[in-house]
Amino acid sequence: MTTTALGNDLRDLFNDFAGKETSYMFQINDVAGGYLKTDPQDPVIAGMQKVAEENNLKLRVLEPGDSSSGNYIPNRINVQLEKGSGTNSKLVVGKMFLG
Repeated sequence: MTTTALGNDLRDLFNDFAGKETSYMFQINDVAGGYLKTDPQDPVIAGMQKVAEENNLKLRVLEPGDSSSGNYIPNRINVQLEKGSGTNSKLVVGKMFLG
């Protein structure tokens, strides 16, 4: 995980989530090429949301292929989910950055 854009305090808050597997799955589909199967009650994402709220931060989860917008919000944590290996694989918590 890359946290170069996070300060040390924020890194300490969110570092436990780095590389954690979520229940989000990327599945290959011959027609669409791939799709994301999400779980709104995913414990990893819920845990990150709780930490963010406790520290007056906003959490934005970016799926594989998503790019962040150009609007910078200093109290927003962006978390990029990354595909694991395999055709039908769970997504893991990847890069985290402010904005």
